[in-house]
Amino acid sequence: MSIMKFLMLLLLLGAFHQTALCETTVQYSGYTEYDGRPAELVLEFNGAAVRGTLSVAPVCEQYVHLTGVSLSLTGTATGPWEDRSTTISGAWTGGDLSPCTHEYITGDPAYPNTGTFTISMTTAGGKDAVRLVRMPTGYGYIFQAKGSRVTPAGVTTGSAACDWSGRWETNWGTMTLQQVGDSVTGDYTHDQGRIAGRVVGNKLIGTWSEYPTYSPSSDAGDAELTISEDCRTFTGRWRYGSVGEWSGDWTGTRASTEAEETLILETPTLAAVYNAPTVPTIFTLESSMKITKIRTYHWNSGQGMTPGSISLRDSAGNTYGPWQAYGEPGMGGVPNAYWVVEPDVVLPPGTYEVVDSDPSTWSQNSETGGRGVAWVYAIPAE
Repeated sequence: MSIMKFLMLLLLLGAFHQTALCETTVQYSGYTEYDGRPAELVLEFNGAAVRGTLSVAPVCEQYVHLTGVSLSLTGTATGPWEDRSTTISGAWTGGDLSPCTHEYITGDPAYPNTGTFTISMTTAGGKDAVRLVRMPTGYGYIFQAKGSRVTPAGVTTGSAACDWSGRWETNWGTMTLQQVGDSVTGDYTHDQGRIAGRVVGNKLIGTWSEYPTYSPSSDAGDAELTISEDCRTFTGRWRYGSVGEWSGDWTGTRASTEAEETLILETPTLAAVYNAPTVPTIFTLESSMKITKIRTYHWNSGQGMTPGSISLRDSAGNTYGPWQAYGEPGMGGVPNAYWVVEPDVVLPPGTYEVVDSDPSTWSQNSETGGRGVAWVYAIPAE
């Protein structure tokens, strides 16, 4: 081999090595938060730049038609991935797929073809997980974390002076936020609203969406909130869509308790669900806790169900509640797939059963052990 050929070979190997260091592809398997179907996420890192895809297969069966999802993602990582302080945010194109033709649904505001997304680290089932939220629909997707780290070149992890996590009393109702790194997601009571955004300095810049469509131009748009120096209040503004004049004010005061809301019961599933749980849905408290939110799932073959009530029953037969539920849409806008109550009731230590007023449409399957699909959130009692 001549010296020139040898040098060329070294250059090629060096270029290959450099590309391998800069470009890393990570594949995730998980499920949709709205109906538990399998989802796939692929992320390709090239420095701080991130490209990827999100996919959920459509379902076209005799009695069940469910839309699929196919998104192309383009974003930026704020630091080493899967570091819990790191987020990936950017824009997506694509959208929902027709159940039987597998073509993109277009021309329907309920099925947007562009939007924004945020990916952050979270916890699901007691394990580290990756959560993607796409806006303006507000749909979420959970994936099992790999437990490894990808370090984009030239980026560092930053932190804001104030943590937005917690409950806020606002002029649009009670709002509950969770901040992971510089990514913030949450909900508020007015029209079953949702909010997601990114912290930039003392500002939260993102989007809001509300029932029934969770889509622009009438039910979603931009939000920009500014937190005070003492982290106790915020002022801000909102608008319909992402262009034009701002429509109104958004102000809030942090609730008196700053305790972090904890998920104390979760019965997630990756598989298809069926109605009518065969086993009680039970959780145990080791200490007194204030129950802040309970959610049950009523997929009901893609039809949802008009919200009824949810209550809790202790081992002695005492009943707490019932509380009237409000509904949240599921995949493809299925109305009232989720039933939600916010009891704000303090329970002593003990074992409790979640009681749903319509068990005939409450979702369950073998992965949940026959228990109803449910989530219970709480904070320590004062």
